[in-house]
This record gives sequence, C-alpha cells and structure tokens, in this order.
Amino acid sequence: MNFITNLISFSEFKQLLQNFNDDEVKLQEITSVKVGFNSFEDYLIFQYYTLTKYYDIAKIADDLVLNYQNNQMLSGNLVAMFSKFSDEEFLEELEPIYKNANLLPEKIKNKVFDFEVKLFKSAFIFLLEKFKDDTIALDLIKSCLTDYETQNLFLNPDSSKKIITATDYIDSLSLPNINSTIQKYIKPNFYFPKKAPLLKQIHAKLVELKYIEANEDFENTFISQHKTSKIKSTLWLADTPKLFYLLYRLNDRKDYFGKDRLEKIAHHLFAFKQKKTIENLRITFLRTFPNFKNTEYIQKKMCDIETLLDEILQTKGFES
Repeated sequence: MNFITNLISFSEFKQLLQNFNDDEVKLQEITSVKVGFNSFEDYLIFQYYTLTKYYDIAKIADDLVLNYQNNQMLSGNLVAMFSKFSDEEFLEELEPIYKNANLLPEKIKNKVFDFEVKLFKSAFIFLLEKFKDDTIALDLIKSCLTDYETQNLFLNPDSSKKIITATDYIDSLSLPNINSTIQKYIKPNFYFPKKAPLLKQIHAKLVELKYIEANEDFENTFISQHKTSKIKSTLWLADTPKLFYLLYRLNDRKDYFGKDRLEKIAHHLFAFKQKKTIENLRITFLRTFPNFKNTEYIQKKMCDIETLLDEILQTKGFES
C-alpha cells in the first residue's frame, strides 16, 4: 500500500480547496473540463493520484533501507530512483490532455499552473503537519529534498536557478544531507530515537506519579555519547520492574536495543536510591521480562505506568 495514501485521504485532499478563493476554483472547474477531464472531480482525482500513487513511495523507502543496511551509507541517484518507481504509462495516457492544456491562452495557462502549484504546496504543508512533533522525520524530509534538488537541477538545468556543477552532482550521489541526518540520530546511539519527541511529556508524567525525581537532563541522558559527568542521571524511585516495563514499551516491546539489553540501558540512564550493579539489574530483568506478555501480571503490577504509556504512545500514534 502506498505510504502517502495512508497520510492524506482523498476527502482531506479535497478540503485543501479551502485555501483558494471562489474565482480560482471556478476557473479551474471550467478549464479542467475544457482540456479533457470529464468533470472537476475527475481532475482532482487525477491530481490526488499524481501526489499519492505516481511515485511508489513504499518501494523507494525499501530501496533506501536496503541500501543503508548493506553499506551503512545511502548512495545513488535519488532522481533516477524516483523515476524507476514511477508510473510512466499513467502520464502517457494523459498526453491528449496535456496537448489541450498547452493550447490554452497564456494568461489562463499560467493561472492553471499556479493553481496546481498552490494545491501541491497545500498538500505538502498538510503532510508536514502530520510530522510536526517528529523532529527526526522532519529533518529527514528536509535533507532528502535538498539532495533531490541538487541532483534534479544538474540533470534538468534551469537558467533561472543556480548552476550545479558536475562536482556538486557527484558529491550529491552519496546523499550527504540524508546521511548526515541519519548519522546525527544513529551514530550517537540515541536510545529509542522515534520516541524522542515524547520524552518531555513522559518525564512530566513520571514525576507526577513520583516514579522519578524531576531532572532537567532527562532528555539528554538518552543520548549515549553525551553521557558525561555534567549530565545528571535520573533518580528512579519506583520498583525496578516498572523501569524495565517503561524501557520495554519505549523500545517497541523488545528486550534489546541494538547490542544493549534493557538492564544495561537502565543502568546507563538511571540512578537508584540503593546502589544497583549491572549484575543486580540483570537478575531482576531476567526474572521480570517474561511477565511483560502476561496481561494479568501487567494489570496487577504495572497498572499506573501502563495507563501512562498507553495514553502517550497510542494517542500520538506510536502504538496501535
């Protein structure tokens, strides 16, 4: 299933017309039929298809993931990749409509083009709103657009835009902006990076439950490479199994994050009223972890923290 289709429905796409005045919509209704669409609705369906299905985003994403897994670095031509996973036959079928559109008076043609640009910009803003709390996703989108633009400008030069040299193009094939963003979040070994936007809210709720002492460094402690004497570990006040359950949920219900098991991460992130060695934590974790899939145990022993995590993770769309 196409990724973008999951983010914007056709009904939501149609609601973007609220960004246009009556004259703009009326002109587009008239010209869409004039160039060959059966109706303005068909025209909107075509534009929606162009946005959501012309490029197979799922396949492009899979290709990028495979590339990174194999090389620990994204490389290649983004423009060619988008072309590879696009529906060229779809555009060929619309050739008669394009010919009719080119016959429109220049003034009308420019207004039609401006309408489409505004429509797609509105859709793009709508999509970005879906990620407004996800700094990692926003950084990756921004970086991908920068790399794509560099390659596209070289392959499709436009005198109105800056000149992209061959060296710039060659450099862009290593996808530097995307890679630097990935390095920012992967190399520092930021624990549970997808949940980073939620840490501030989780901290507040844990303080409210009196599970931890308030700690202004709480979010920073999750960035491993920044673990220095200047960053204060968070003091855990509740039972240790509840800490493990917290990390388990932040880690998408898995016991390992990379090479580190949860008791090691707990030792790294938190301090305790009574000193606990990594061996102490390991014994407790191995005894506790099997119970995390036991509904009766969770309801009896983890009720407060489960409610907290359900509220934050599920309402924000991080868990179904």
